Amino acid sequence: MHSFYRTNISTLIRLSINPDMRRYVSESEAPKHYLDADHYEDCYPLDTIVRNYKQAKEVYSLDTMKKYGMVPWNLQFVVYRLTESFMNHDLENVIKLSADLGHYAGDLNVPLHATHNYNGQLTGQQGIHGLWESRLPELFFETYRLNLARAHYISNINHAIWDSFEESFRLKDSVLQLELKTRDKIGISSMYAIENRGNQTVRTYSVSFCDAYQKQLNRMVERRLVASIELTSSLWYTAWVNAGQPILPDSLVEIGHHKTIADSVTPRKIKGRFESH
Repeated sequence: MHSFYRTNISTLIRLSINPDMRRYVSESEAPKHYLDADHYEDCYPLDTIVRNYKQAKEVYSLDTMKKYGMVPWNLQFVVYRLTESFMNHDLENVIKLSADLGHYAGDLNVPLHATHNYNGQLTGQQGIHGLWESRLPELFFETYRLNLARAHYISNINHAIWDSFEESFRLKDSVLQLELKTRDKIGISSMYAIENRGNQTVRTYSVSFCDAYQKQLNRMVERRLVASIELTSSLWYTAWVNAGQPILPDSLVEIGHHKTIADSVTPRKIKGRFESH
């Protein structure tokens, strides 16, 4: 498996943005990236939400699930499809679905993908989603310690996915509260700075504010990144094992037309929740 994925790493990276790009062309895509768990339960732990997809449809209705998000249920479905592709030796689909799986596993591990207050819009903290998910990694990624455990077989895929999501849900309040604490410490006047990016001048969170917030979070972004990487690799491995451990080539997989969805989609302004997810 290592040789197969390593050989095709460039294609996996290229395809990894496809789930985001599909949001531009498919209304059904956006709910696959998040779950407003606070619609179903007020606080941690998530001990009443129905975790089985078929049962959840009966209890909540599919329309409700689409309205409030489906990321844990969707990730289970992607693992099932990946297992089928391994069984059928459909290597093109294996690569495509592996890339999708990594994307959704990453979304699952973002605390702000677990709440209706996904961008701090309910608490006067607009922009916190991009701060946590983009600005902090942009500034501090080189300091992250990505020491990973070996991929392992997951005997209960449903439990593993929901346990990881539940941890995101547990952390959502800390993400918001610690940002407010950092504001009080640094001062609102020092929150933002003007930076030149290419030919544009943009207003963004200042380095000093981000540094202080990063310390308050105690490397939370790094820890969730590591969790998403370990979940992704273990789900890849589990799908392969459940498919009967088929022999995989160590050669490049040809993807039809050599294009991603991004190659044929013209970015446009996306309104509403799409902007932050």
